[in-house]
Amino acid sequence: MRTLLLRTGFAVLAGIVVVVLSMAWSERAEAVASLAAAKALDIESGKVQAHSFNGSDERGIAVQTGPLGNPSFPTEGETFLILSTGVAADEKLPNDEEDLSTELDGLNNQDGYDMVQLDLTLVAPLDATCMRFDWAFFSEEYPEWVGSEFNDGFVVQIGGKSFSIVGDQIVVSPTDSNIARDPVDSSVMDVSSAVAFHGGTGTTYDGATDLLTASVPVISGEKIQVVFYIQDLGDSVWDSAVFLDNLRWTQETGAACPATIQVSQSVFTVLGAWSVAGSKALFRAGSIAQWVCDPNDPNAQVVLRFQYAWFDSDVVSGTGRTTFTHTLSLSLSGVVCLVDGVEIGKIEINPVFIDPSGRVFDTNSGLSIPGATVTLQVELSPGVFEVAPLDPLLKDPVLNPELTGLDGRYAWDVVPGVYRVDVAKLGCTSVTSISVVIPPPVTDLDVGIECTDTDGDGIPNFMEVNTDTNPNALDSNGNGTPDGDEDPDGDGLTNLEELALGTDPLSPDNVDADRDGCTNSQELGDNAILGGRRDSANFWDFFDPNRDGAVGLLDFLAVLRHFGTAGDPSTFDPDGPEPPIGEYWALADRGGQAPGGDPWDELPANGSIGLTDFLSVLRQFGHTCA
Repeated sequence: MRTLLLRTGFAVLAGIVVVVLSMAWSERAEAVASLAAAKALDIESGKVQAHSFNGSDERGIAVQTGPLGNPSFPTEGETFLILSTGVAADEKLPNDEEDLSTELDGLNNQDGYDMVQLDLTLVAPLDATCMRFDWAFFSEEYPEWVGSEFNDGFVVQIGGKSFSIVGDQIVVSPTDSNIARDPVDSSVMDVSSAVAFHGGTGTTYDGATDLLTASVPVISGEKIQVVFYIQDLGDSVWDSAVFLDNLRWTQETGAACPATIQVSQSVFTVLGAWSVAGSKALFRAGSIAQWVCDPNDPNAQVVLRFQYAWFDSDVVSGTGRTTFTHTLSLSLSGVVCLVDGVEIGKIEINPVFIDPSGRVFDTNSGLSIPGATVTLQVELSPGVFEVAPLDPLLKDPVLNPELTGLDGRYAWDVVPGVYRVDVAKLGCTSVTSISVVIPPPVTDLDVGIECTDTDGDGIPNFMEVNTDTNPNALDSNGNGTPDGDEDPDGDGLTNLEELALGTDPLSPDNVDADRDGCTNSQELGDNAILGGRRDSANFWDFFDPNRDGAVGLLDFLAVLRHFGTAGDPSTFDPDGPEPPIGEYWALADRGGQAPGGDPWDELPANGSIGLTDFLSVLRQFGHTCA
């Protein structure tokens, strides 16, 4: 139920309620900020003759730098503008608020609240005949308040601001002065518009339109006033926002530059919890999606054809806007929208695997815990988790639980969803991690567990077998040196240091753990020429495809023999034979210099052998572990 004290206090009034609040900014501060907003739309300063927020609350306006949202902004340059009926900077918050709401100060009118405006007077370039900009509407009102009296509306009006509120609708006069109308029925844009909305917005908001474009004819060299404004109706809760970018001038005329943009073909989208990237829908089994095919012609015959792994089925057909809600299953491979028998859109079901991974460590010693049992859990409904199923279309590897390696790490690739891990190890406490939302990739879901260390030597009891020491004695051999500080193999590394590195404390450290041609002790040394200052667990930081223990001319020739080839780096086998000349060989491939590392710190093979691989050899030419 929507509740707000402000609304209950005003609801009894039958007339027009006008709330006048003092301006939050000085005139100078607003002028500077409104010019910055114009620049975020990619408008040249010389084309802006006047600019103002008309007393709007500054919290409802934000300039965003970098990519955000679905659809993704900016569409041009590095910044874009956000206008919101709440705090515009909240758009980057996680989508975990059921009713994200902020009551703004500044502008209210009639039965509308939280009005935010950007008022610009621009001068059209001498060769311009058309002005365009990109936009998309995002709203927390979706889907709960679609069709209700509670609504946020967005208008872009040419020639000044003139509108009224009739019932629960914003009415603009004349209609054509609003150039950011619903592209389906030309109404004012809000969540009750005919245009399809989708979930998975990549922002804090629950629903969004696809990317839209508005246009209006202009006269070369003449002034044009453009007022962008967004406001709430009915009350001040459940915020919405509009993303704006790439205001540009073109030489189009006539039908090529209408006073508003109409959709040239049917709109075909997926609504619900999962995003759509191009024609690929991201999903997991059991999630619910709403498929919408929306032609311009309300009399058009529409068919939604659902494609399964073994057959096609025309599940839904009708006239005009056609919607179908479907619980996704692994067998569903795609949905096709046909209008009057012609395919106008197709969305394929395409699981995309994204990384949740991390390290399990002992909270007392900080040591990585090998052999810990890590169980991946997935959220089916809010707060309800179950073990992720063993299904190759849901995660990779198809293994659950899995055991941590010598470095204490675990890793899966999964489809989008909410995940957590449960960690257990004999002799240690069991711990459940925090839950994380995938995407984006999460590679630091580290879990600390407390492992018993009876004698306090820094070595957990279960690890004392690796050092041949007594878990109940601080100094097992009685020589006055605690077990953690002993160096039984005489390689210069203590038991604790070797356990931290994942090397064997009981044998001289002449092993090559990562099989790159340099021993662990060489890689841990200080002399880079002799293989030092490297990671003993990283194969790729010593570029020796010739496998003679030195980086030199023979390794240049190895790259040359396979130059210009491409392939799958996962086929890499350090001890495998070299393939024929002209075929891809992962050992002669590197992914380039690791950011922030030494010149010889190379990224793993990237599947393509070219000039950058010659440079990789050059950066460590002459280094040797022979």
